[in-house]
Amino acid sequence: MKKLTLLLMALVISLLAACSNDEENAQENDQNSEQQQAQEELAKQQQEQQEQMEAQKVDEAEPVVVVNGEEIKGDAFNEALPQAFSSLMSSGQDTSDEELVKQQTIDMLVNQELVMQEIEKQEIEAPDEQVDQSLEEYKSQFEDEEQYKASLEENGDTEEDLRESLAQQVKMQVYLQNEVTEPEVTDEEAKEYYEQLASQQEDIQNYEEVKDQIKELLVQQKQNEEISELLAQLKENSEVETKI
Repeated sequence: MKKLTLLLMALVISLLAACSNDEENAQENDQNSEQQQAQEELAKQQQEQQEQMEAQKVDEAEPVVVVNGEEIKGDAFNEALPQAFSSLMSSGQDTSDEELVKQQTIDMLVNQELVMQEIEKQEIEAPDEQVDQSLEEYKSQFEDEEQYKASLEENGDTEEDLRESLAQQVKMQVYLQNEVTEPEVTDEEAKEYYEQLASQQEDIQNYEEVKDQIKELLVQQKQNEEISELLAQLKENSEVETKI
């Protein structure tokens, strides 16, 4: 039904275009040209980023960092590169800065290893029901079982590999839930944040309509600060040696 609706909309748009005058057609051509240029520019940027990532990959067997005696090798570094690029891009930082990208990638790997070492120390387990739920959520992105299995095969994984990876994620969630508190956000804090937004934006919904979303955002910000402090403390009490 959705695909049919989209096709009907495309047909209506094409009929309207056919009935328009020459000036409107010229304007539409200009808009199409601008859209095409934007698409071409985006494709060019994506190609450049892909080339940058490829250039920063390292030997898969080469140690890149050692965390409390545990070596992390190049294969993990290469797998983490896209996440590092995405993180830097979302914060508006320069992904062409190779040293910045390298440091971001290493920081991600170190933080993950430090948390996993703490999980092992505390003997945190992943409840089967949570792993099962995570697996079902993962599978839901595929149209059917066949597509899901094809994806596993394409990545060279088995369902057991996937369950192990999901179990690690569940353990991290349990660890962070144990270590990071649920912060309180007061109405005064939410109102102050809203007033800051209102001073920067002319068209903004009234406070009562967005109050809950603002509180959720401020809770996330406070939790992120706690996580940053936790990771900084773990790192301070650890031996980390970068090899590249």
